Amino acid sequence: MHISSHIIIILLSCVVILSYIFNMISSVTRIPAVLLLIATGIGVKYLSKYYGYVEQDVEKLVRTLGAIGLIMIVLEAAMDLTLSRKKL
Repeated sequence: MHISSHIIIILLSCVVILSYIFNMISSVTRIPAVLLLIATGIGVKYLSKYYGYVEQDVEKLVRTLGAIGLIMIVLEAAMDLTLSRKKL
């Protein structure tokens, strides 16, 4: 099954919007937005199986995106660090 680039851009935009909404919800409920996104992904997987969508082999893509995500987490944490002589 071929997915056009337009559909991919729309789906990625929806994920960004959903992440923003979950960020607002997480400030009220104190549940991390990451957990809400993970739960949404699990729900989408089960819904796609229920409606008969054939699961593609995405192991290589998941591995790549996972590595990029970890790199971004480390870089974001590094930006929050402050160094001073007092700490040394």
